[in-house]
Amino acid sequence: PLSQQIAKLEDELGARLFTRTSRSVELTAEGRALREHASKALSQLDAAAELVGRMARGEAGRLCVGFVGVAMGGPLPDAVRAFHTERPDVTLVLRQMGTAEQLAQLHAAKLDMACIRPFAHNMRDLTTLPLTREPHHLAVPRDHPLAARASVPLSALDNLPLILFPRRVQPRLYDALMSALAAKGATPRVVQEVVGHDAALALVAAGLGAALVPASAAALRPDTVHCLPLRSALPEMEIVAAWLQGNNSGALRAFTATLAGHV
Repeated sequence: PLSQQIAKLEDELGARLFTRTSRSVELTAEGRALREHASKALSQLDAAAELVGRMARGEAGRLCVGFVGVAMGGPLPDAVRAFHTERPDVTLVLRQMGTAEQLAQLHAAKLDMACIRPFAHNMRDLTTLPLTREPHHLAVPRDHPLAARASVPLSALDNLPLILFPRRVQPRLYDALMSALAAKGATPRVVQEVVGHDAALALVAAGLGAALVPASAAALRPDTVHCLPLRSALPEMEIVAAWLQGNNSGALRAFTATLAGHV
C-alpha cells in the first residue's frame, strides 16, 4: 500500500521522488525538495493550530475597545492595566469616541466592546456590563457665590454661565438635562463646549463658568474648584460596557472577565 501511495503521488506530481535499486531506495533531488517544503508546511500548520488555540483561550489576538471620556473615571483603566499584564500577547486597541459613534462601529464590527452612556439609546442585540452610575454635581470656582452652599437647587442654574458637552456628542442626554433644568425654572447659558470632565474642570478653575460633572469628579478637582450636590435629580451619569450578542471571541471573553473583576 505504501508503494502504491508513493507511485500515485509521483504520477500526480509528474516527477520521480525515489531512486530504487535492488539494494537501496534514495530520494531524488525532487524528493528532497518535497521533503524540505513538506517539513516547513507541517511546522507552519502546527504553529497555526497553536495560535488558533491561544486565540480561543483569549491568550492572543486583537481586541478593539471604544470608550467615552468619562469612562476613564471608573474601573476601565485598572482593567486595561491588569489585562495587559496578564495577556501581553493580545493587542488591545483603545479608541475614544462618542456613544452614537461607538454603537455604529460596534454593529459594523469595527469595535469589539463599547464603553458608553446608554441613556435613551437602543441597546437591543447588545449584552451589557454596568460600570458606574452616579449623580451630577455642579462644579464652580472657589470664589463663586454658590461655592459656600452645602447643596444647590436646580433653579440656581438659571442664567448661569455653563460649560457643557456639545449636544451632537449625546443629543438625548443633552436635551434631558435641559428639560430637567427648565422644569425647575432654570435656563443656563452655555458659554463653552468641551468633551471630557478634565477639560471642563480646568475651564471652571479658569473662571469661565460652572460645569455639570459626575460626583466622582470631586476627587479630581483642582483646589480652586468646589463640587456641590444638586438638590433635585438630573438624569444619572451611567456608563456600561456593551458588546454584540453572539460575539464569542476569546479575547473579548477574557477582557470582559477582567473588567467585571474591577467593577
